[in-house]
Amino acid sequence: MSSFPVTPQDRVEALLHLLCEELFDEQNEVRTLACQHIDHQAGVSVPLQYLLCRLDLPQARAALLAALPAWEQAVQQLAALVTHIASVWAEDARGWAGFSSLLHAPWSVQRPAQPDVRDHDVLLLLERDLQYHGSWDALLEALHQQGSRQNQSEIQRILQLAAFERTYQVNLQEIVR
Repeated sequence: MSSFPVTPQDRVEALLHLLCEELFDEQNEVRTLACQHIDHQAGVSVPLQYLLCRLDLPQARAALLAALPAWEQAVQQLAALVTHIASVWAEDARGWAGFSSLLHAPWSVQRPAQPDVRDHDVLLLLERDLQYHGSWDALLEALHQQGSRQNQSEIQRILQLAAFERTYQVNLQEIVR
């Protein structure tokens, strides 16, 4: 973690970077602003907010102002999502918070294009669907046959996941993709 606090100017600069990236192909003056930001010959970058003040780019200013309401709405949506997630995790007693927060999110949260195989639950879902034709019972039987002591934590998690699906009448694969 950085020992320097993030300043309002830092946040403005970061937002300007995002806006320039969004508008780069649509607005010539925004492209001019973004290209002036980096001086490749000198190997330096000039803050976008400084350039915005110094360069007469009326179309860039108009485009930035026109894009801001959508970003303000995105900030409000992010606040609603984070508040929702915090509430779900605070109230979770069944180990379902990660899935409940997705299922009951204020809107359809963006999902990864491919399964997130870093997530153990996703790996269990893939194993269930690919090797056991979508059956938790068949996967549980296989784990019991291997020796339930060594697989006890997996068995407990599968029981939690199956209970979630029964409670909400959903397939968890639908929630994670």
